[in-house]
Amino acid sequence: MSVLFFMEKFMHKRELEAEIESKGDYIQIDYLLSFLRLTPPHEMRKFAYGKLAALYMRHQMFKDAAQAYQNIAINSITFRDKVNNHVLGTKALIEGGFFEDAERSLKRALVDANADQKREALEEVRGFYKELAEDLVSKGKKNKASIYYEKYLRLELGEEKKGEVKEKLRGIYEGLGKISEIKLLEGF
Repeated sequence: MSVLFFMEKFMHKRELEAEIESKGDYIQIDYLLSFLRLTPPHEMRKFAYGKLAALYMRHQMFKDAAQAYQNIAINSITFRDKVNNHVLGTKALIEGGFFEDAERSLKRALVDANADQKREALEEVRGFYKELAEDLVSKGKKNKASIYYEKYLRLELGEEKKGEVKEKLRGIYEGLGKISEIKLLEGF
């Protein structure tokens, strides 16, 4: 007997929520994926992918969450929604350490963005790198924090911010005994 008790293509949001609310997270994921295979209407696809993204993020399934956000962007009508969901996917990939995929996702966001949205998207991603790096430092994970600071440094930063990041990196490198990285940092 299938776990899915009631499912049809033209369910409404509240019906879908009622159907999955009492189930465990992995059953909800299975249910939502099965629902999406029915090719529901446009808005319900976005809703289901949004639920999936939240579930994946809760379980640190970052690549799957990013794919769900990308699918929301594909199903979005406005460019602002597309950009926002690509940025959310980028942030999920960054959090998971999938930096090359994050760069591709960010590029997709920037393609759909106007000048203001590009600036906002880049600023949000920069802030996210910095936030993650600072969080890792506070948890004592300096080696991993250095990776995030390095990625942050490669983003288009002003000279003042670059100097701040270099100083933080220099302190981390000194604490980790990475002398060659300190020398490379001086040339950057």
